[in-house]
Amino acid sequence: MGWTFKLHGVLAGALSAVLLLAAAAPALPGARGLMAAGLLLVLSLGVAAMVRSMRAGATRRLQWLAFRCLPGAVQGALAALLLAGAVLVGLSGTGDMQDPQIVDGRYSVFDTSALTRVRVEVSREQYESVASGERRLFLVLPAILLAATAGLALTAGELRRGEARTAA
Repeated sequence: MGWTFKLHGVLAGALSAVLLLAAAAPALPGARGLMAAGLLLVLSLGVAAMVRSMRAGATRRLQWLAFRCLPGAVQGALAALLLAGAVLVGLSGTGDMQDPQIVDGRYSVFDTSALTRVRVEVSREQYESVASGERRLFLVLPAILLAATAGLALTAGELRRGEARTAA
């Protein structure tokens, strides 16, 4: 596997871990900037990994076989990132409350539990809880996609290595 594939995979995996750690933090100043950075990283690294994977021209079956050829530690690290992301998604559940807002000094959320689905006024504690859950979710989702991007980039590199070996 070429060094660029390794760099691509390690970079995506490390950024995934950073976003997961940030999502696990109870309070994080500047989380909005981190959410925007996560989205940009997912788009740039994800598109690059998809292009590399398409250039390798493999079917899903060959991609799975190439993934299984990765070292066990790499497979385990990717699985751990995905599992941590799934756990944090479960922990970030805000129930039926969404879209926290402060309007004229009052805290409100959109309540989806009622048949009418209305915006209701809530206490500051409830507002903070919903806002924290949404922040966590918007950090975890790019982290999960970055972990998948790391796997895709490393798999594409493994496929290219296999092509080079059979061509020689």
